[in-house]
Amino acid sequence: MLYGNKGNNQREFGTPYTRNAAQVQFERTMKREGRIIRTYTGGTEFRAFFRTRDEHENQRETIIMYYDVTAPVRPGTLVMVGYGVFLALNRETTENDVYYKSVMVKCNGVFNENTGIVHNVPFYCSNLKSYVSVGNNVITMLNGNLELITEENSLSKQIDIGQCFNEFGRTFEVTNKYTMDGIVYLIAEVRANQEADFIYTIQIDRHYNESVPVNSVIQLGATPYVNSNPTIGATLDWKSSDNSIATVDDTGKISGISEGEVQISVTWIEKNISETINITVVNAYMPVIPESTYTCEITGKTNLKNGYRRTYTVTFTDKDGNIMNWQEFDYRWNIVADFEVKRTITDNKITVSVDNEDSIGQHFLVQILIADKVKAEITVKIIW
Repeated sequence: MLYGNKGNNQREFGTPYTRNAAQVQFERTMKREGRIIRTYTGGTEFRAFFRTRDEHENQRETIIMYYDVTAPVRPGTLVMVGYGVFLALNRETTENDVYYKSVMVKCNGVFNENTGIVHNVPFYCSNLKSYVSVGNNVITMLNGNLELITEENSLSKQIDIGQCFNEFGRTFEVTNKYTMDGIVYLIAEVRANQEADFIYTIQIDRHYNESVPVNSVIQLGATPYVNSNPTIGATLDWKSSDNSIATVDDTGKISGISEGEVQISVTWIEKNISETINITVVNAYMPVIPESTYTCEITGKTNLKNGYRRTYTVTFTDKDGNIMNWQEFDYRWNIVADFEVKRTITDNKITVSVDNEDSIGQHFLVQILIADKVKAEITVKIIW
């Protein structure tokens, strides 16, 4: 793969291009050392390689990450590296259009608001030494403020002054908050100890009739909740009770294999909680209604705020303008997108949401398919 260029040594827009030394060296290093990693928010995958950085500080673990200019990284981006979460402090380039590099600091805490409103927000506490005294293998919390930094995303935007969270063995209250260059800064003070009471649940976004024809697929999603508030950062494990009837991959895509009943379950690994639904695999589609006798339309607003939900409805109308029973049609919803779009299907409605700030300004398609042909389509734009 040539990063940023076509294999015929031309740029995307067709102008001639000569590979320079930086391009060649970057490609060689990426081929030799590159790893596929993903962003914490949205789970977008990209390739990068790393260099260690000696800060001469035991309290701070940093690395330098090199990546293609098209990668979804900016100052403040949270990235999964191995089992750790790192925060991009900057984004630099050495006067080239081939790659960027970022100093990444390993997060040392997680913001879990004590009523569950905001959950699973990794952060780096930049002045840990100022309030932690380490001696004889005992950590003592000293009075004073904490300064926390994290990614600016739909979850961190919900953090408010006055909210409390438990971390480092104590309770802290957010006393100030500001944002700069994609990074959220929080000031927190020690408060009296509080016990957080979290209820964890997970819900499968069901297909409208919970059935799959043989040799076809449906895409399921699942949403983890903390005290009825959606959260991110959960590791999901999908399983089928009988792979001879239907299989399910690690994204929730179900493939019908043979007729029968099967249970599909998803488990939130970190919390060890699951939900299961029944799926029927059928061998035949419903009778096809002649296309000339009806029209199909999807209705709903075409702008979707990042982090919010919007519902779309399919309506079938006969040639005389009368509303027809949607249950008479063997149709399915389809999403065409270059990023994750969560969906829940109920009756003749689909509810969709996107929680990925890298997708703002982009579009995706909501479609109705009958016999694998597009019968209706609407374009949705992600906005702030």
